Amino acid sequence: MKFEEVSESLQNSMLTLEPVVKPHLCQPPRGSIEDRISIYANGYYNRLEEALMDDYPVLVAIMGGSNFHNMSRNYIHAYPSSHYSLDLFGQNLSQFLFETLPYSRKPYLSEIAAFEWAQSDAITSHDADLLCEADLQKLSPEEWLNLKFYLHPSCRVIDMHWNSLMLIETPGKSQPKKLKTPQFVLIWRRQLDVLNYKLSPLEFILIQAIQSGAAFMEICDQISSKMEEKEAAAYIVQKLHFWLNSQLLVKPG
Repeated sequence: MKFEEVSESLQNSMLTLEPVVKPHLCQPPRGSIEDRISIYANGYYNRLEEALMDDYPVLVAIMGGSNFHNMSRNYIHAYPSSHYSLDLFGQNLSQFLFETLPYSRKPYLSEIAAFEWAQSDAITSHDADLLCEADLQKLSPEEWLNLKFYLHPSCRVIDMHWNSLMLIETPGKSQPKKLKTPQFVLIWRRQLDVLNYKLSPLEFILIQAIQSGAAFMEICDQISSKMEEKEAAAYIVQKLHFWLNSQLLVKPG
């Protein structure tokens, strides 16, 4: 048997806890082949669980160590690691919690996982040249009409239907509660700090418009349908100023 085949057989033995590789291994001086496979398997699962715990500390605190441990084992079987690096191993946890019983009965767990992953993702997102007020002051009125804005690569918007943000900010001190209206949370990195900000319904419309590639004139039209035209112009200017100072907008390219 080739080395690659033995390696794959050993991996399957660790994942299934069935010693399918046994016929290809020598009997150890002490203990059994099953014991040796179990040692490797436990080390493998423990390392993957540690990676999840590092990525989702709030979820650990809210679920409790024992429940998180059991959930981790289920996740590992549903989404086994397929890469030598564990950086992206936990990227599907929010989806797993959303679609898998019994965790799907508590939708806030999926929302918390999405929030924590967005934070981790923001840390590792690449940088981009920031847009500043001086850049906008150089534009002619004609250039403003077709101007498009671009969000920092670290920006993510998480929609929450439960009081998940409160559970994150005060773990163990609040009870899960479904919100009357959805809440939208913007997450991004400003220099070395990862920040979050609760978007108002109008702010969410603006962010969605930017993400969809709408030009400045189109954005103005969308906001004008929600308020008086004069108020809309002042509102957009105010938000542009806030986003520039928050380092949310970047230059194209």
